[in-house]
Amino acid sequence: MANTPESSLSKACKVVADFLNDKLSAGNWLEVSIGNLADAHKPSANIEYRINLYFYNFEPSGFFPDIAPEDTWWLKTYCLITAFSFSESSDESSGEGELGLLGNVIRVFHESPVLTADISGTDFLLQIIYHPLSVDALNNLWSTQSEAIQRASIAYEISLCPVIPEKEKSTYTRAGAFGTEVRPEVSSKTKTEKFSGKFPDDYKWPHVTKTEVDILPEDWAPAICFVHNNECAQILYFLKGSAELADFKSPVWIAGEKDAKVTLQWEVWTRSGGWVKKTGKDVTIEQPDIDPAVIDPDLVDKAKTVNFAPTGISIPADEISCQAMLYAIRKYKRGFDQLEIEVRSNPLLVTIYKNP
Repeated sequence: MANTPESSLSKACKVVADFLNDKLSAGNWLEVSIGNLADAHKPSANIEYRINLYFYNFEPSGFFPDIAPEDTWWLKTYCLITAFSFSESSDESSGEGELGLLGNVIRVFHESPVLTADISGTDFLLQIIYHPLSVDALNNLWSTQSEAIQRASIAYEISLCPVIPEKEKSTYTRAGAFGTEVRPEVSSKTKTEKFSGKFPDDYKWPHVTKTEVDILPEDWAPAICFVHNNECAQILYFLKGSAELADFKSPVWIAGEKDAKVTLQWEVWTRSGGWVKKTGKDVTIEQPDIDPAVIDPDLVDKAKTVNFAPTGISIPADEISCQAMLYAIRKYKRGFDQLEIEVRSNPLLVTIYKNP
């Protein structure tokens, strides 16, 4: 049998089905399926109940009207969920069992209205929104489904499902700093010459100011900075092959709630490969001698840092630079629904360049 074709849209829809399958403890007695109603109403061996997801309509999100063909497109996806009972038990009617299943579907989506879908290594959030249908709309859907007998059903809007292009748009570097260059004359030659991009040896990068993390809200995000040459920095430049780059251990000062767990994450950029995420490092926020929620450049000599240098950074032969971005990730469970939320710190940038 040929492999079933997959797309980002089909993967997003399957996440919803797998979520119901997991939450309702599906086993030999219950099957969660994706398909049309004409097929779903047919009994299967050893299956007493079935929950079927019929994705019947797809609409543009209404956002981002000017996206290019290489951009991700977003769709509102509409799903009709129907419960089928094939039980031959005399203790309950088939209608009673179907209502029991539908009630549990409603409960599960009420408790967890946002799902996380891992699609091609990227996490997308899918919001499950109740979408009431009129009697006429339900009749129109069922009337197209051959000899299937109409059952109690409920519809949901799933927003927003991604349609990811096969070849995505190239990503670009982050701007670390701005500069100007003064030239003695403007000629036809200098008009087309690129700026050198060189910075004076005594150039001072943007100053890191005192930063205090407010840890009272549950969604607080950590703050980070490099400690380089006994100074705080958020942006660093290194010449490829330099001794300074070879000695750089990437000491990071992390501020936040004491003993909180965070993950340091590097992403590396090249012009040909775009941004690529590297393996992260789990660390604990610890500052035995100073306030752990504050980054104060005047106390840099007392700060406890974590060394986490980026790996696998190299400038391709036909390119002149590459860039690495570091940030800290904190995960927490939101109080009212226990949904796991991810928050990020400010980014830190490291640019490696070649001599012209």
